[in-house]
Amino acid sequence: LLYKFQVFYAVKIQFVINEDGSIEQIKVAKSSGNPNLDAAAVKLVRSLPKYKPGKQNGVADRVLCMIPMGFQRE
Repeated sequence: LLYKFQVFYAVKIQFVINEDGSIEQIKVAKSSGNPNLDAAAVKLVRSLPKYKPGKQNGVADRVLCMIPMGFQRE
């Protein structure tokens, strides 16, 4: 009998959305334990288009965000 084992890797990426919607200060907040997957997650966030900026009292403001990402290997 052959069994398929699924391996799941999770990484959390933290970044700041500026007043103009651009992304900066991208970093790995929680590593998957695999540097290649961590780098791929950072690269993915870098490639995102501009966000709609957050607002506080009607004024655009910087926002700290965190995105959990999962990678699965079969």
